[in-house]
Amino acid sequence: MKQSCEIIKDLIPLCSEGICSDESKHDVEEHIKECEKCRILYEHAPESRNCAPIETPDKYTTLKKTNILFRKLTIRSAVLVILILVFAVIIGGLMFAQIVKGEDMRSFETIAQSYEVKRVTRLILDGNFEEAIDYIDADQDEISLTDPRNADNIRNIYVRTLSAAYEKAFADKEVSDISVSTKYQTSISMKPQLVSTANVKLNDGNKLELSFLKYSNGRYLVTVSSFSECSDSLNNFIDALDFANISNTTNKRYWIESALSKMTGSTSHASSLYLHCFSDECKEAASEGVKAFIDAGFRVTEATLSDVRYDSKNDSLYHVLSMNAADDIGTAAMSCRLYIVSDGIVSPDRDDIQIFTNGCSDDLTIALKGFFGT
Repeated sequence: MKQSCEIIKDLIPLCSEGICSDESKHDVEEHIKECEKCRILYEHAPESRNCAPIETPDKYTTLKKTNILFRKLTIRSAVLVILILVFAVIIGGLMFAQIVKGEDMRSFETIAQSYEVKRVTRLILDGNFEEAIDYIDADQDEISLTDPRNADNIRNIYVRTLSAAYEKAFADKEVSDISVSTKYQTSISMKPQLVSTANVKLNDGNKLELSFLKYSNGRYLVTVSSFSECSDSLNNFIDALDFANISNTTNKRYWIESALSKMTGSTSHASSLYLHCFSDECKEAASEGVKAFIDAGFRVTEATLSDVRYDSKNDSLYHVLSMNAADDIGTAAMSCRLYIVSDGIVSPDRDDIQIFTNGCSDDLTIALKGFFGT
């Protein structure tokens, strides 16, 4: 049966997509043999007429894919919830520790403290003292105020001393691991308090333990508290570290002043504390001078030690010691420079000691001149 053009136009798209019946396709092909307009329309139909019919998934396949997608979303949601809960527990624990401030509790503050101590330890054991000195020189602010012109010179002496000692002690060593433990400062004090300990492993198998005591100004007193293998070069480095840490601190000055002020014929403990501050090469001679002073029955009535100062001529550091002494008939005042090296104080020459007398015996004058064993 011959079909009209309108019907053929409706069948052409279906025929092009390959979804019409064979009978309809036959009618279209017969019609376009005679109808020019419909043939042109058929020839310009989409090329997809030659493609295979589109497969429509069945209900089971669709449901299966939906279940897999839902399962993935559920697992991801569960993992996200667990991560959020873990994160909340950690943050909550850190906040609680920050409020309670338990000595061995980890908090935001102790984590930051451990990070800083680890960085300072790394600077020290890498020999980077230009940066490390900013953390371990306790009295930089005081030096800048009292002697601003020489603040950089004083700093440079510390850096040079540490660098020279470091080269001998750690020239062939490298750090393999650093672990830091930190606790809260449990009380407020002007004296430095132990806050962190850094355990260091070196590539040669040796171990070091560094103790970090924190001052109120945020800087540290760093000491080597233990080591697995000792050597002269390591001892020299420890001395250099102590030199940069405490040679010019208020506590060190007070220690010397207090020891001198208590030095009388009946007090030997004070003299031992004082002599502990001398370098190894001067300690024996100074001990003899102090012993002669005490055995003669003389006494120290007052002693003051200046802050650290810089001698541009000798490129060195020193304290000015002013000390008053007395015997049974009068008094005398002594003034001298006590130069500082990495392992302690160096005894001054007799010619550099000034004595001012006020009715005292000549013996007291002689004892003061020989007070340092020179």
